[in-house]
Amino acid sequence: MAIKKNKKKEDTKKIKKKEIKKQISFSKCPIKKIEGFYLSAGLVIGILIMFAYSQMNVNNIENTNSNIITPQNAGDIVLDIIKMDPNLEMLNVSVSVVNVTEENGIYSVAVEFSYDEKQEIFNSYITKDGKILFPRGLNIEEYKEKLNQQILAQKNQKTGLDDKNTENNTINQEKNVVEGNFIETQDGVCKEDDKPIVYFFGSNKCGFCRWEHPIIDAVAKEFKDKILFKNYMDNYGEDREVFSKYSQGGVPVIVLGCKYYRLGAGTNFGEEKEKENLRKVICRLTNNQPEDICANL
Repeated sequence: MAIKKNKKKEDTKKIKKKEIKKQISFSKCPIKKIEGFYLSAGLVIGILIMFAYSQMNVNNIENTNSNIITPQNAGDIVLDIIKMDPNLEMLNVSVSVVNVTEENGIYSVAVEFSYDEKQEIFNSYITKDGKILFPRGLNIEEYKEKLNQQILAQKNQKTGLDDKNTENNTINQEKNVVEGNFIETQDGVCKEDDKPIVYFFGSNKCGFCRWEHPIIDAVAKEFKDKILFKNYMDNYGEDREVFSKYSQGGVPVIVLGCKYYRLGAGTNFGEEKEKENLRKVICRLTNNQPEDICANL
């Protein structure tokens, strides 16, 4: 009896194995026979996936819409960021938002800069979620035109290179450089109470300014009442026009009697040599007074 039962079990196992083989062979075979159906099914699945993705994007957009800032908030954000520039306060420039409009899905913020009784308006752009700021917009057509003008200017420069070199030599001859790399101007000596005026324009946020400031301050004290020292560290006061005339917007700037000026610090000379250079140039303005300073130079 036990032998018969074992035999039946073995027969049952053989039958199941045959069925499994049939299933396996069936699952492999139809792929080739109904390949077109699988392609169609894949296309349908792809469409469904794309639909689900598009729905997900719609939901994201809807969620993003709740994060969109108002035009008022956009203007406030742009204004706060611009006001972080320390040069604005130093140059006494006031900034205000004129208006905020929507352009091509982002906010365009018109910002007015006021200084020296002048006003200029520039457009800044900020995304509607308030996360990305473009301080200055770039008009592509205007930019292309500028590039074309630069290319044309370069071509003209190459063709007239000899004339340009002659012109540069003339300019360098006219621009006389004296001690300490100070540039001599064609201006007359500016004075107040019959004393040559020495200007220093700088900022405590500028490392070169912090290096130069104590040096020129010490030298100015040596000349006592022979000069008038206007020390503009972080505040240009009423002499902003002087700064604008002799500077390109950077600091430090030293203007000696409006006859000599220099952009930048004299760090290359070192502290003692820089003091000597300042003394020499200032002595030119004071007719070598005081003697105890100027006579030894």
